[in-house]
Amino acid sequence: MGSDKSRSSRKVRPFLESGRLVLYTVIASGVVWLVALLWFRFTLIQSLFTHIGFVSLVTFLLFALDKLKAKTAGRRTSEMNLMALGTIGGALGGLLAMVALRHKTQRVMFSVGLPMLLFTHSVVVAVVVLN
Repeated sequence: MGSDKSRSSRKVRPFLESGRLVLYTVIASGVVWLVALLWFRFTLIQSLFTHIGFVSLVTFLLFALDKLKAKTAGRRTSEMNLMALGTIGGALGGLLAMVALRHKTQRVMFSVGLPMLLFTHSVVVAVVVLN
């Protein structure tokens, strides 16, 4: 009975602040990747670009949402989630959002981290393309 009480009194973190955001993005990207690979008969390289494009779009939209929430004092997307999305393939979308929306440009974690991640993604794509 005590465990029921502790479960109900536990705070549930909002979606944009929880790790579920990244998890659901990975799952959705996996579904998009599989559909591209199996249904549309994309090559491995085309499906890799599909993954990067999808995660970059999600990352860009979440940067835009975070910028809007910053102006309206709403619940923000955690910086760790934004960086995690950049890590799993959304670095390009994050950088485009930083430039287009002028958001998170003063944060070293983003202004240095996202370009490093984009470089890493570029190397991975180059290795896959050249093999």
